[in-house]
Amino acid sequence: MKNMKLGSILFLVALLLSMFVVACSEDAQSWIDKGVEYGEKGEWEKAVESCTEAIKIDPMSKWAFNNRSSYYINLRKYEKALEDANEALKLDPDFVEAYVNRGWVKNRLKKYDEAIVDLTKAIDIDPNYKKAYLHRSASYIRLLKHDEAITDCDTVLGMDPNDDWALNNRGWVYYEQGKYEKALNDLTKAHLVNPDDEYTLDSRSNVYLKLGKHEEAMADINKALTINPEYWFAYYTRGLNYEAQGKKDEALADFKTACENGEDDGCKAHEELLKK
Repeated sequence: MKNMKLGSILFLVALLLSMFVVACSEDAQSWIDKGVEYGEKGEWEKAVESCTEAIKIDPMSKWAFNNRSSYYINLRKYEKALEDANEALKLDPDFVEAYVNRGWVKNRLKKYDEAIVDLTKAIDIDPNYKKAYLHRSASYIRLLKHDEAITDCDTVLGMDPNDDWALNNRGWVYYEQGKYEKALNDLTKAHLVNPDDEYTLDSRSNVYLKLGKHEEAMADINKALTINPEYWFAYYTRGLNYEAQGKKDEALADFKTACENGEDDGCKAHEELLKK
């Protein structure tokens, strides 16, 4: 009789614990969902706060750590992003999204070889995960490994011929190779797929500049800055356009803006132009 009562009590305790865990999980998920909503609107601080609330409720939520990592990246808080990606991978060593996020962070930290290791791990786990190829192609571009970058872009385009990110990355490789017409073709196609992508407009502006088409180059870079006035690298690109047209004061102003917001290329260009 005593054993039956004890068994009933233990069953009730287990049931209550499981119900508590489920309730906590559901509450945590609601905060994660809020974070996603804020992220889609570019409200990164609020997205971070939402994931932090989720973690308070459920410290074992790999998605809360993973998502917060991506929001920190958008806030340029790379060390915090790296910590969260590492935490997500502790919770799930085969978490593809966390490997991609960590690779993304390492790209931003200019640790390109380390980024490639993480992104390759993600691809090994899920060979159809496009974002891993796209970030890895960006790492290869930084290392001037053009063939490898094009291979990754081609892999993505084999899955989706209209992937604007892959078209943009491949277009940039062609630009670096001096294949300006092929670059223009890819970037124009990417722009048609996603007309409001500032990165594609920036890349195409550089191509137009090399082709001596200053009017088209300025139109693209101005549109990029209209879409995102805080896309600081675009000020560097526009500075190059101004410099090519002999507009030194305008070029210096844009290089300075880029430099003051963390773009090293802008700092170097500003210094060099001051010496001329």
